Amino acid sequence: MEVQVPSFPIYVSLPVCSATLLLVLVQVWRLRDACATFIILATWFRYSIAVFHQYTYAPLVLGLSMIALMSIVTVAIGLLVIGPRNLLLRGLTPFYTIILVILVSALSNQAWIGAINATLKWLYLMVFAVAGYLAMQRIGSARLFRSFAVIFAGPIVFQWLSIPWGLKVTNDDGSTSFLGGYQHQQALSIILLTFLYVTCFSQGMSVTASYVRLAISAAGIVLANYRTALLAAALPAASLAVSTVLRHFIPKQRAIVLVTLAIMTVFVFVGFAIVAQDRFADIGTMLDKNTSLLQPPERFSRAETRMFSGRAYLWSQYIDAYLDGSIINILVGFGPEGWVGRFSLYAHNTFVSYLYELGLFGLAAFLWILISNFLTALRTSSDDMPLLISCHIGFFVLNLATMPFWTLEGAILYALLLSQTWHLASTNVSTEELLHPRVGLRASGSLQSR
Repeated sequence: MEVQVPSFPIYVSLPVCSATLLLVLVQVWRLRDACATFIILATWFRYSIAVFHQYTYAPLVLGLSMIALMSIVTVAIGLLVIGPRNLLLRGLTPFYTIILVILVSALSNQAWIGAINATLKWLYLMVFAVAGYLAMQRIGSARLFRSFAVIFAGPIVFQWLSIPWGLKVTNDDGSTSFLGGYQHQQALSIILLTFLYVTCFSQGMSVTASYVRLAISAAGIVLANYRTALLAAALPAASLAVSTVLRHFIPKQRAIVLVTLAIMTVFVFVGFAIVAQDRFADIGTMLDKNTSLLQPPERFSRAETRMFSGRAYLWSQYIDAYLDGSIINILVGFGPEGWVGRFSLYAHNTFVSYLYELGLFGLAAFLWILISNFLTALRTSSDDMPLLISCHIGFFVLNLATMPFWTLEGAILYALLLSQTWHLASTNVSTEELLHPRVGLRASGSLQSR
């Protein structure tokens, strides 16, 4: 499914990462905020160390790789930066709930290693989300996101270099992906999708700057050629393209401009669909078959087992195994990372994976996270609400055919989305009111303090 490729030689990757670090340090010096410094440096470090995956992914100490050890250190530093008081945000309640389900499932299935890994990923996300939110409350989201954009210079340069370098992979349908030396399609695609989200949230940019960044992110996602990321990027990219132009027209003119842009957008998507029809042919096949694919794995035909690079068949195997479980398994699953040793691949669908690993309780907790924050986004009064909603929908789509939470790049993406959502929802409320243990923020719903 995700195709793995070698890294660039160290004499290429090291200078690019070093140059990007200099750009990052300049932005950190300008911002002079502890939380902003943390998320910017931590994100740069994550994106950079992943390029050296041939060295950093190998087991180092107690079976843990260097990248795993650095993730633990990052969480520890993040907790020190944000402070324990800021862990009382009511918006974090669904995250504590899913961690509780993980621990219960681990206890029921004796899956402690998996529980540690899963809990660490959620803590990583929570620390980033809170740090981003606090930074936005102090310096503003637009300023933070404009500075954050320099981090993506490294991954983008790596991808561009991979074209003349010939560092590419061939997918099962014969198409090509340029991954810039990252380990697989998912990692780079999520990084580029994050760049698109950051562009969506970077208010105050000129039309030219917005469209240049949109073009760079869109071109990168197309070159990475990860179908799930392409689908997830469609609505945010279209929303950004339309909203960027609409801002420069008076309200009376926006209706006509909106209709014109909508027609143009439809033609663009139709044109893209025609060009990429072979790559996305499985979508039409799946829609045509409808519920007929909801069947035991042994009933899949040879052609059906190859749909979506084998995803439909894989989901059927997971669901079939889940339904054969005991009542305990139905409620709390087969344990975090319980697929290891039973399946050759992880589920490539967050909902299917959580149903199998954490049961109905885990799936409900995950849906609570997605839905509660989506509803918070709906309650924002900002002019950027349509963009925010489109990004939430895009992230939901991303979870349908891959698992962004499987990698920390996905955790960073969702953390930034949460930070922006919480910030816009609490525009009229001070940080002190939001964090006080006895004061609620009713206007923002999920952000009430506990």
